[in-house]
Amino acid sequence: MIAYSFYTRNTAGGRHIYAVGGNSRAAELSGVKLKRVNFFVMMNMSVLAALAGMIFVARSAASGPQDGNGWELDAIAAVFIGGAAVSGGIGTISGSIVGGLVMAVLNNGLQLMGVGTDRVQIIKGLVLLLAVAIDVYNKSQGRFSIIGSLMRPFRRDDSAPPASPPDAEREPAKAAVSG
Repeated sequence: MIAYSFYTRNTAGGRHIYAVGGNSRAAELSGVKLKRVNFFVMMNMSVLAALAGMIFVARSAASGPQDGNGWELDAIAAVFIGGAAVSGGIGTISGSIVGGLVMAVLNNGLQLMGVGTDRVQIIKGLVLLLAVAIDVYNKSQGRFSIIGSLMRPFRRDDSAPPASPPDAEREPAKAAVSG
C-alpha cells in the first residue's frame, strides 16, 4: 500500500495513470503513451490478482471453480466507497483500503446477523448505489467525495499557489526597482 501510494502520488507514471483514467484522449494529446500505461496497469493488476488467488487458496486449503464469484461487486463498491470518481481519474490507494474495510465489516456483520445470501447481495448493491449517488451529487456540487474530504489533510496539494514572500523580503526588491 505504501509503495503504490508513493508511486501514484510522486512519480510521473502515477500521474500518467490518473491522467489516462480521467480523460484518455486528453492524456494522449498531452504526450502520455496510452498503450504503455494501459499495458502496465493491466499487467500489474494481473500479477496482483494472481497473488490474491494464491493467498486465497493457501488460506482456504482448497479451491473450486466457483470460488471468487460475486467478489466483483465487493471490489467495485470498495473503490467507490473509498472515494474513486465514477468518471475516473480521482481516487487514492488509502481510500480504496478504507472502502475495502467498510465492505469487510458490512460482509462480516451481515453474516453474523444471519442474513441470507440473496439479501446480502441486495444490501451490498444498495450500498454501491448509495456510494455512486453521493459521488455524482458531490461532483455536481463541485465537492470531493466523503472519503476524499476525510483524506484531504493527508493529500499533497500540487495545485496550491506558491506562498508569497514575507514583506521584509519584498522591501529590498521595491527599493531596487524605485531607486
